[in-house]
Amino acid sequence: MKQIDVKEKKFLLQFERMKEEREKMVPLWRDIAYYIAPNRGLFDERQPNQGQSEDNGLLDSTPTRALGTLQAGMQGGLTSPSRAWFQLTLNDPELADIPSVMVWLDEVREVILNTLSQSNIYNCLHGLYGEIGAFGIGALFIDEDDGEVINGRLLTAGEYSVSFDSRGMPDGFGRYLWMSAEQAAGEFGEENLSERVRTKLRNGRGQDWVKICHLIRPDAGKETRFPYISLYWEDGQGLSLSLRGYEEFPVMIPRWEPVGSDFYGYGPGWLALGESKTLQELRRDYLVAQKMNISPPVVFPQSAKGDRMQLFPGGVNFASDPKNVARAVYQVQADIPGQLQAIADSRQLISQEFYSDLFLMIAATEDRRQMTATEVDVRQEEKLQMLGPVIERLEHELLNPMIGRVYMILQRRGMIPRPPDELQGKAVRIEYISMLALAQKAGSLGSINQLMALVAGLAGLSPEIIDKLDSDEVLDQFVKLSAIPAVLIRQDEQVAAIREQRRAQQEQAQAMAQAQSLAQAAKSGAGAVKDLATAPVQGGSVMDAVFSRQGGAEA
Repeated sequence: MKQIDVKEKKFLLQFERMKEEREKMVPLWRDIAYYIAPNRGLFDERQPNQGQSEDNGLLDSTPTRALGTLQAGMQGGLTSPSRAWFQLTLNDPELADIPSVMVWLDEVREVILNTLSQSNIYNCLHGLYGEIGAFGIGALFIDEDDGEVINGRLLTAGEYSVSFDSRGMPDGFGRYLWMSAEQAAGEFGEENLSERVRTKLRNGRGQDWVKICHLIRPDAGKETRFPYISLYWEDGQGLSLSLRGYEEFPVMIPRWEPVGSDFYGYGPGWLALGESKTLQELRRDYLVAQKMNISPPVVFPQSAKGDRMQLFPGGVNFASDPKNVARAVYQVQADIPGQLQAIADSRQLISQEFYSDLFLMIAATEDRRQMTATEVDVRQEEKLQMLGPVIERLEHELLNPMIGRVYMILQRRGMIPRPPDELQGKAVRIEYISMLALAQKAGSLGSINQLMALVAGLAGLSPEIIDKLDSDEVLDQFVKLSAIPAVLIRQDEQVAAIREQRRAQQEQAQAMAQAQSLAQAAKSGAGAVKDLATAPVQGGSVMDAVFSRQGGAEA
C-alpha cells in the first residue's frame, strides 16, 4: 500500500482549498435545490440511497417543470441523438473540398457519433443541461471503457469542486464518491484498502459505504507520464489507493454564464429563485383562503356545548333559541381571482426565466391569432439572440472538449481511419449544425432571402441589376449557413467544366445553325438564278435572249 508522500500532500491541500471555495456556493445551491430542483444537489456529503427529498412538499411544481423544459430543449436543440449535430471541416476551404478529405471527415464524424450513441453520454448530457440550468455549472466525467469505448458519469452540485487556469479552462477537479466496500475492492484491489474496509469485507459487510476522494490536476511534478495526474484515496485514511494519469482533461465543466473570475457560473435557476419562493407563498395563501372559505372557524354558544352538531354539507341542526346558532368567527373575503392572477403571473415569469416558450416554440393562443408568421419569427429570433452567448459558451466549454476527448480515445484504440496525406499536420475544425446552432444563423439566412427578393423585384424594372449579384457566391454562403451537405453542391472546378462544355456546345450549335442558314441562302440563290434563266420571254427564254445578244454582238 503506497503512503502519501510530501508531494502528494500538496495535492491534498489543493483538494481542501477547492472544497473551501465550493462551500461558499452551497447555501445558494441548497435554496435552488429546494425550490427548483429537489432531485438535484448532494450536500452534507450524504450517502447514496437514503431516499431523502429536498422539497419537503412544495405546493407548486412550475419551477421544476420549467427546468425540465429547458433541459429537454437544450438536449434536442444542441445534441440531439436522432440527428447529426456537428460536422468536421478545415480552415482551408480548398483542402476541405478535396474528395478524399471530405470522405475522411465524414467517416470520422460517423465514428464519433456512433460511439456517443452506443454509450451513456446522451443520458448524461440530458442531466447535465438540468444541472447547468439550475445551478449555473455542471460536470461530466468521461472515462475509457472496455465495453462501450467511453463511459460518462454525471455529477451534481455539492459533490465536486473545480479550479480554472488563466485561459478560463478547467485544470483542477476534486470530488467525493461513495463506493461499497466490494466495489472499492474491485476497483482498487483489496490489498490497497485500509484495514477498516478489509475488516468489513471479512465480516460480510461488503455493501457498507466507503467514502473515496478523487483529485485530477496537471502533473507538473511529472509523477506520471501523463499531462494530468489522477489520485484516489480513502477519506481520512491518508493512504493512496491509485495513482493514474490522463492524456486529456477528462472532465467537462460547462457554465451557463460566469462572472469575472468566478469559477462557478450562474444560470436561470439563480434568476428564478426569488420568484419561485414567491410562487410557493402565493400558492400557500391561496390554499389557506380556499380552506377558510370552505371550512371557516366557527363559534358556538356555551349552551350548545355537548350537543351533537351536523357540520357536514346538508346537515340539519335544531336550536330552541335562535341565538344559539353557530356562526363564523369572522368573515373571510379573499380575492380569489386576484390570487389566481398573481399565481399565473408568477408562473409565467418563472417559465420565461427558463426560456420555456422558446424551447416549446409556441405562444399563447391569443398571440398566435393576432401576430403574423413573420412577427412570430422575429420574436423567436430575438430570444435566440439572447441565448446565443450561452450556446457559444457551451460549445466552447462542453462540446469542443467532449468531442476532442472522444476523438483521442478512439484514435488510441485504432478506431479512427487513416487520414489522407493532404491532412498531415493540418488541424480539424468542428462546426456545429444543431437546431440551435443553425437558428443562430437564421438572421444571415433571412438577409440572403431578403436580398434575393429585392433583386427579383428590381429586375422587373431594370434587368441590368442582376449583373450586380454574384449568384454563385450567394448559393455558397446559403449552403454554408444552412449546413446543407456539401456533396449536394458541385465544386467550382466541376461547375467551370460544365459551363465550358455548355458554352462549347452552344457555340457549336450556333455555328451549325449559321452554316445551315448560309447553305439555305446559297441554295435559294442558285434556284433563283435558274428560275430567272428559264423564265419565258418573247422569242424564247432569258438565257436565249442573252446568248442571242452575245452572238449578235460577236457578229
